[in-house]
Amino acid sequence: QNLYILNRGTQLVVLVLYVDDMLVTSTSSEVMSEVKTAFKSRYKMKDMGLARVMLGLEIERKDGILVRQRTLAQSILQEHGMLDCNPVRSPMEANLHLPSIQGDHEPERPGEYRRAVGRLLYLASGSRPDLMFSVSYLARFCERPGSAHWAAVKRLLRYICGSMDWGVHFDE
Repeated sequence: QNLYILNRGTQLVVLVLYVDDMLVTSTSSEVMSEVKTAFKSRYKMKDMGLARVMLGLEIERKDGILVRQRTLAQSILQEHGMLDCNPVRSPMEANLHLPSIQGDHEPERPGEYRRAVGRLLYLASGSRPDLMFSVSYLARFCERPGSAHWAAVKRLLRYICGSMDWGVHFDE
């Protein structure tokens, strides 16, 4: 993954490249056309027009730009059987303190827990900063999760269920 920035005085071009996906934006349509033409002359590429989805980020133009990951949120909820759950208004209980599981207690489905937390981290870092504290806290227990940790994950999923359309909005 790479980020390239071309600055020509008042004109700016930002190019994001990830494997075979490229996103180009600019303050000048002329300079952006020059950059696209230069790339097309050297590489086989197709201009897909305005970006709608990139790396799972859904991009919508509505009084600015809205970036969200509704599809990922639905996928996470479906994977855990939580698509039709009762939503809650906060991602975590206030003053929640989860215990560390130690000693002879067997962790509960640690692989599944790590996968859930990993997917939630991707969601939080991509378009849902409101989830980041909760997910980061839950990530501390990936090695040996217990029933209390799973209950906190389920609560977070209930919060996501009620806020699937949320994302990050950038004003024009």
